[in-house]
Amino acid sequence: MQNKIDIVEHIADELEADFICDYSGRGMYGEKCVAISIDSDEIYEAVQLATLWGIKEIGKIDSMGRGVVIYWPDLEAEKMVALK
Repeated sequence: MQNKIDIVEHIADELEADFICDYSGRGMYGEKCVAISIDSDEIYEAVQLATLWGIKEIGKIDSMGRGVVIYWPDLEAEKMVALK
């Protein structure tokens, strides 16, 4: 079974999106987590894929103009090193 961070990276690959392993979103106070940068019209597909592949944590969304960043604060970048 893949770990959740690998799943987020796979979602980015499926959507031809950017995988970000050190994103710090609103209210994270410098803590880092994994994220994907996508077009705003791909939000639904990204959330569906995450749910389908077993990510139960709710992703948060930051608007970046025409695109968005979906990030998972519960999937901290520091944990990524331990999981690999």
